[in-house]
Amino acid sequence: MVVSGNELQNSSVETGSATTPDCWLLGGYGSNGYSWARTNASAHSGLYGEQLNVTSFSNGDRKLLSAFNNTCSPSITQGHAYTVTVWYKSSAHPAIFAFTRNASTGRYGWWTQSPRLPSASSWTAATWTTPAVPAGVTNLSVGLGLQMAGSVTIDDLALTDTAGGGGGSTPPPPDTTPPSVSLTAPTAGATIAGPMTMSANAADNVAVNHVDLLIDGTTMGTIKSAPYQISYDSTSLTNGAHTVSARAVDSSGNAKTSATVAVTVNNAPPPPPPLPSGGTFTTLASGVAGLPRTGCASQVTTSTWEPISSNATANHSVPAGPVPWSNAELGPYWAKWIAKRDLVTGNYTGTTNQIIQWSACKWGMNEDLMRAVAVQESDWRESMVGDNCGRTGQASYGLFQIKNAYCSGADAWGGYPYSATYTALNADFYGAYLRSCLDGDFYASGNSWLYNGQSMPQIIAANGLDYAVWGCVGSWFSGGWYDSGAQNYINGVKGHLANKDWLKY
Repeated sequence: MVVSGNELQNSSVETGSATTPDCWLLGGYGSNGYSWARTNASAHSGLYGEQLNVTSFSNGDRKLLSAFNNTCSPSITQGHAYTVTVWYKSSAHPAIFAFTRNASTGRYGWWTQSPRLPSASSWTAATWTTPAVPAGVTNLSVGLGLQMAGSVTIDDLALTDTAGGGGGSTPPPPDTTPPSVSLTAPTAGATIAGPMTMSANAADNVAVNHVDLLIDGTTMGTIKSAPYQISYDSTSLTNGAHTVSARAVDSSGNAKTSATVAVTVNNAPPPPPPLPSGGTFTTLASGVAGLPRTGCASQVTTSTWEPISSNATANHSVPAGPVPWSNAELGPYWAKWIAKRDLVTGNYTGTTNQIIQWSACKWGMNEDLMRAVAVQESDWRESMVGDNCGRTGQASYGLFQIKNAYCSGADAWGGYPYSATYTALNADFYGAYLRSCLDGDFYASGNSWLYNGQSMPQIIAANGLDYAVWGCVGSWFSGGWYDSGAQNYINGVKGHLANKDWLKY
């Protein structure tokens, strides 16, 4: 919401991190239970509102206030009164608060507050004018909060100078007329492939603040001034039916959404992205020297093809510190595996496809095989949680479903939450596992795990390298060597590999 003369920064609480909007603080005192959230499930305008839930209350309050600094809590004129406007929804009776900065001490303290406001099940505008600012005050901090149990969602705050109008003066009535908006492109019934132009016309009796362009109800772009138009890459959408619409928001926060139009997306599957060398990474022999490779970041494809846009954050993050892998199996049978595992860094960023290829290069494994395993394990989604026992950590996480712990709480591979947060780390670990298995690192004479008492050279001599590779793939799932669970899993991965199912996302 934009109000002429509004002196508050980030007044629509659109930007922020974790639970706190930029330029605001989550204040309060006393004995009460509470939680805060930046919510995009309910906003008066834009994408975000700030939600406070007071779950228990004995005394005190909880409140959202403009941050106590000269940028976020604006300087004011002594003797002037100021009008606070805020949009809210609440199951309780919130109040508007005002804090002032003392010129001599530089400290902020409570000054005054409004009468309690009525509860409101839908978005409601509240206005309140402060008394005249006393001498010795340099800055004013304002906001909304609760002095009782209940919930309140806050959006679109404003602070305006009434130029000495005095406490209790009545501000002008807010604008309640929504803007007009119509979608101009694409047209109803259009078939879309590749780049798609989305555009709209919008007008308002005061001023249009911004226009959101939406696909299936999700904002794909926000434009602050005419022409209200963006180009959107439809290859990130699934083929089939979709809806497109536009939403206009005026300077008072009133919003109007256009009629939706139905379109059909029909993109051909992208070709397999090439390597810089024109080749592909294939599986190297068991025990081959020179692994893990270095320099793989410069060897992967330059294509930015990305079928899973939700992986973006995890794809472009790397761990900053040690990863808590399990050391429950540090006996002599596991020494070679631990040595390889300790070379897992996850130190690469790129698309999901580039990350898989980077791990295949590093550990000397077939890149398409790893792509197919990622289809089987997670549909290429780093956010995937499997084998969930209902307790944090007792599950499998990420692109290749690294099991952190069993339902008993006993350690498995470990790595959580890093394995769920960093795509490259997840792929790096899986590549190290395949290579360690293929190198025979899980064999010890007289020990049945993993190769039924055989060494890897014996297995390869009798059955070939390909048999050994697939045995390692199946062991990741079942923990056994060609048992029934492993065999069913192998068949599933082989199907994805034959069909190149990752190209169908």
